[in-house]
Formats: sequence, C-alpha cells, structure tokens
Amino acid sequence: MKKTNATDAARIELLLAELRLPAMKLMWADLAARADKEGWPASRFLAALAEHEIADRGRRRIERHLAGAKLPTGKTFDTFDFNAVPMVSKAQVMALAAGDSWLNQGANVMLFGPPGGGKSHLAAALGLALVQNGRRVLFIRTTDLVQRLQVARRDLELEAAWKDAGLRIPLVAIPGDERPGLAIARYLRGLGVAQQQVTVIVPTPADEPFLARLRRMHAWSGLAESLRDLPNVGVVIVRAHGDPADPAHHHRMQLSPRRRHVALILVEDLDRAVLKAARYARGIEALEVRAVHAASDPDRANMLIDQWIAFGYLAGIPLDVEECNDRNIERSLRRYVSRLKDEATEVTLILPRRHFPKRRHLLLHDRTSRRIAGAFADVPHVDVVVVPYHLGADREHRAHDLEPVAAHR
Repeated sequence: MKKTNATDAARIELLLAELRLPAMKLMWADLAARADKEGWPASRFLAALAEHEIADRGRRRIERHLAGAKLPTGKTFDTFDFNAVPMVSKAQVMALAAGDSWLNQGANVMLFGPPGGGKSHLAAALGLALVQNGRRVLFIRTTDLVQRLQVARRDLELEAAWKDAGLRIPLVAIPGDERPGLAIARYLRGLGVAQQQVTVIVPTPADEPFLARLRRMHAWSGLAESLRDLPNVGVVIVRAHGDPADPAHHHRMQLSPRRRHVALILVEDLDRAVLKAARYARGIEALEVRAVHAASDPDRANMLIDQWIAFGYLAGIPLDVEECNDRNIERSLRRYVSRLKDEATEVTLILPRRHFPKRRHLLLHDRTSRRIAGAFADVPHVDVVVVPYHLGADREHRAHDLEPVAAHR
C-alpha cells in the first residue's frame, strides 16, 4: 500500500464520520501505517478495520445496556458464595446466564427464600451476565414496578381526559425518575428558551385538607427551588374556581376568552413580591391592570399610597383602596370585584405570596391566600393566581429599602 497524503487522510476521516464509523476513524491511520510497513494486502487491512469497528460497537452496546439496566454494583457471580447456599445449583445458574432457551420461550425465573439468602445478588449477577451476552435487562424492585405501572395508567387516563376536554394546548409527558422541578428544568433547558420569559403554571384546588395542603406547599417549594437558577422562569399557582355545578365540570369545556381581561394585584405592603406580581400581570397581556389594597388601618393605607406614587416601577398601574373596617379581606375583595365583573369581563386576582425561610412563617402567611382563594372558588370567570417570591435571610425586601426611580404626585 502507498502512503496516504494529508488531503486524502482528511477526506477519509470526514467520510468515516459521515458513515458513523467512529472506531474505524480512530484506528485507520495506525492500521494503515502498519499495513504499509508489513505489506498487508488491501483485504486484510479492510478486515482489520471492520473487526475493530464491530468490537467497538459491541463494547458501546454493552455500556448502554448496563447503564439502562440499573444493576446494583458489585453483584456478580464471582462475588456470590455458592457454598453458602448449597441448594442453589451453580451449573443450573450458569446455564440460565446463557439465556438462549428460556428467554426465547418467554419463560420466567423465580427466586424464593428468606431475607439475606442472596436472591437480589443472584438476580443482579444473572442480569449482568445476560447483558454481557447481548441481552437487555432492567433491575427493578416489585414496589417500584407497581408504582411505575400506576403512573403509566394515570398518564393514559390524563391523556384521554385531556383529549376529551377538547383542550388545544399540547400535552407533553416528561420522562424521568427525578423530582418534578428537576424534570421541568431539564425540559426547559432542552427547549432552549434562555432568552424568553417562561411562566410555569401550577393548578391547585381552591381548598383541601391540611395534610394535603402541607404536601402541596412542600412540592411548591421544591419546584421553585429547582428553577431558581433559571432567571427567566417564574412559577405561579392558579387556584381552582367556578361553580361545581357548572356544565364545564361535566362536559367539554369552552375556552374562548372574554373580550375584557382585568388583572388585579392584591397589595398588602410594597415589596419585591409585589413588584414580581406586577411583572407577571403585565406579562399576561391583560387589557387593564390595577392594584387593590384592603385598608383596615387608615395610616398604613396612606403610607402605602405615598410609597406607590414614589416608585416608578409601578407606573401605569393605579392603586385602589377598598375599605376593610371589619378586617374581612375576602368580603372586601368580593365587593370590589363585583363592581368590575360583567358578562364580557374575565378577572385575574393576583396574590403575591412570600416564601419565608422557616416553615412556620410560611404556614402563617399562607392562611390569608387560602381564605381569599376559597372566597372566589365558586365565582366563575375569576381566576386566583398566586405568584411566589422567595425571601432569604440575606434578602432585604421592604419597600423603603428599594431605591425610588421617580418621586412625584
């Protein structure tokens, strides 16, 4: 064989890469030099390249199958003490490891015995041997398998219900065993939306038992924490609403929006949680955005009005003050919303929700938002949205710590 020039060498590597022959691409130059030195015929050189490619494909296939098998480490036939379990025939087990007859017939192998007898070890070793013989294996405990089957059944039911409801929004199932927040973060990174503002909407019941609410709060915190490294992603919580007797609960839902959409931000204090809620209100493209304060203390209400005027962040969002002398915020908000509602208006009530570092603070603060959501649970065309904001021990969040960008009345 003649020596290969640089142009031909570069062309060969491009062709091998296009044909997806990585082992040949890696080895051809060394084998070509050896073939030139030892005077190989072209057929021997080509056969040697093909052998390397086949061996490398087999190795990579076994690596993929081992990664997907999820076998416990260290569980092999070499580490299994057959002498400690004399009732197990090593010859029979090694015959099973070949896997040719019983697998092709669709037969099962069942291992019985007391705890600590080596059942899991033997099953993992058998799985490893089958993978090395070119078979695909999944090591999973019975309880985990049952949970997966339940999840698969639930997903199928959800897909059927989604289709039956006539929803035109695509339903995407994100595979994976990690926590929901990590799965959503992985999905968003895969979409490549780093330059776009993304809102993750979490539907939730208007009211639920205490333990269920506690679990849901824990899930919210985990979801928000998993997405904190994505600055363009926000999380909002939409409470269920509408009369349970509404036909939409039993038939195909009509999702055509009403002509007028009003977004209301409930303001208790002027802090960064309110500013985040204001950004969300502007982002949903409501025809009108307003802020409302349920005033039980006139002095506090006057101070809030002065702060609202001073901050240019909130330009274009008027602040309305609704009297709340009896301290019943829900009743005051229902009275205020009733003046805005008509047959052509959809109302989104936005509640800034502060996530405190300590759980007991979170429970106390969540009580008001739950009461408000419950007050509008039976009111159609009034959506209650909770916009969380994390408050860390090192974060200053009071309004007087923020620098005003405008100070005029």
